[in-house]
Amino acid sequence: MAYLLRKSLHGLLLILGVTLISFVLMVWFGPDQTYSLIGKNATAEQIEDVRHALGYDQPFITRYADYLIELFTLNLGASNSSGEPVNRILARTIPVSLALMIPGFVLGNLLGIALGLLAAHRRGQWSDRVISGLSVGGMSISFLIIIIVFQVLLSTPYGLNLFP
Repeated sequence: MAYLLRKSLHGLLLILGVTLISFVLMVWFGPDQTYSLIGKNATAEQIEDVRHALGYDQPFITRYADYLIELFTLNLGASNSSGEPVNRILARTIPVSLALMIPGFVLGNLLGIALGLLAAHRRGQWSDRVISGLSVGGMSISFLIIIIVFQVLLSTPYGLNLFP
């Protein structure tokens, strides 16, 4: 029981540390939304009103506490570009992302298991070495490179030109 409590406390501290770092990066290095919301020719009173509405006039600890409460309650705010709630955008786009991701995940795992079983069955032979070499090479290459290669291979006249 003590082990579970200790690990839970460490996990909570880790989450607090990550959220603190991300919040500090957003506050000090992130963009100031004031002028993008009201434009460049605003009066000092308009600037003060917008900064108050955004919470820029509050102390750091208050803003961080509000940030944690919004994360905990999944109140992710509104999109800066459309004004639509982020939760609604996520509810609309996550199913599409999952529909694209799950088949690739399943096929990739099935192919990996099948090739792993084949390599284990033919241990020490040339097919084992080829599968192991391709696996190490595939894991070493950046996904960006793989994406670009597949785009060129499948979507251009230099390749198969299967997609527009």
